[in-house]
Amino acid sequence: MTPIEKISSFSMDYFSLKGKVAIVTGANQGLGMGYAVAFAKAGADLFIPHYTEDV
Repeated sequence: MTPIEKISSFSMDYFSLKGKVAIVTGANQGLGMGYAVAFAKAGADLFIPHYTEDV
């Protein structure tokens, strides 16, 4: 395991979101997508609302 992998592994263990729900808006691109991926890696369940003008 490389030093970066060790740090990443430690950080994710310390920042566990197992059993939590994250509501992420704007998860289709940019920062929202980055947050959604990070929360999922930390073990959170995700709720990603989607808005469409067709409604």
